[in-house]
Amino acid sequence: MRKTCSRCLGEGKIANTDDGEPWSAWATLPPGSDLAVRMGFVRPIDCPDCEGHGSVAVEPKPLTAREQLDAYAAKSMPSHTDTGVDDTAGTYFPEVFTALRAVLDLHADDAGDCRECGVDAHEEPIPWPCKTVTAITTALEDS
Repeated sequence: MRKTCSRCLGEGKIANTDDGEPWSAWATLPPGSDLAVRMGFVRPIDCPDCEGHGSVAVEPKPLTAREQLDAYAAKSMPSHTDTGVDDTAGTYFPEVFTALRAVLDLHADDAGDCRECGVDAHEEPIPWPCKTVTAITTALEDS
C-alpha cells in the first residue's frame, strides 16, 4: 500500500533549497519572482523521501486480537449452495466466536496492562497482551 509523499506532495520533485519545498512552489512563481529558477540557482531534484516516485510505502497496521478473531470468523463462515444446503456443516460455531470475543473484550489493553488480569504476586500489573490474549492470537495465527 502506498500514500502520497508529504514532502513533495506527490510530485516526486523538490527544490534544491535548504527547506526542500515541493517543486511546484517554485515552478508556479510569477515572472519576475522566478529569477533564482531562471538563473539555475534553484532547480528541481528527486525527492529523497519517495525517491522521485511521489508516493511512499505504508506498512499495514497490525491487526488487534479482536480484528484477528473477526477475520478468522469471517473466513470460517459457512457458504451456502444455490440449494440452501450448508456445505461446511459442523465447522462453524458462532457461539465459540462470541465467547472468544467476550474474553478478548475483558482482556483489553489498558495503557499497556491487561485490564482483566489485575496484578501478579508482586503487585505489578500484568502487561498486555496477557497470556490469555497471546494464547488466542497464537491459535488464530497458526490456523
